[in-house]
Amino acid sequence: MPVLALALLLAAWPLTAGSQTIAEPDFRALTQLISASVQGNGPAPQIGDRSELYRYTPEGWEVQMFAVWSGHRWLLLAVHLSHPDRDHYGQGDWEARYATLLETYRPDWVDRLSLPDLFEVPPPDYNPAVPDEVRSRRFVWQGYWYEVRWFNSGGIDDAAEWSLVSYDLVAEEPPAAQASVSDASTFRTGSP
Repeated sequence: MPVLALALLLAAWPLTAGSQTIAEPDFRALTQLISASVQGNGPAPQIGDRSELYRYTPEGWEVQMFAVWSGHRWLLLAVHLSHPDRDHYGQGDWEARYATLLETYRPDWVDRLSLPDLFEVPPPDYNPAVPDEVRSRRFVWQGYWYEVRWFNSGGIDDAAEWSLVSYDLVAEEPPAAQASVSDASTFRTGSP
């Protein structure tokens, strides 16, 4: 039996060892990257035009941004942050949420969007925890649906170490009475 357990650990070791070498993202640097990318996109021909932007961090994190032109600035509809070396952990629900947004999206609510917060979300820390287990947190904050996913790159239970798989946010239709008060140059970081 101990030989079988050792063989299983050795078989899984390359997956977890390779993933541990990826530096976790710096959320302040990501915020600056996203803000500069979206606002540096240049004006669109007409209100409601959408743009997809792709950027990469020095650590290899891919940032996909989906923005809409309000007539005077770009506003984020969705952001998907992931690392290609962690794609085998799946995509979560962000693609379905974004597809639903595009089906229900109407340009008349663009100016009611506010810029989202981008902040580090702590992983769930309950036991039992096993290596390579995937966990997520989903919540709505300031008009955006968030999903953050991790995998256990460490040990069992209290020895678990959680590494980011993906960080996603998708706009929800803002209430009719809500007006955007965010300035296009301020993309915030903080905590909810």
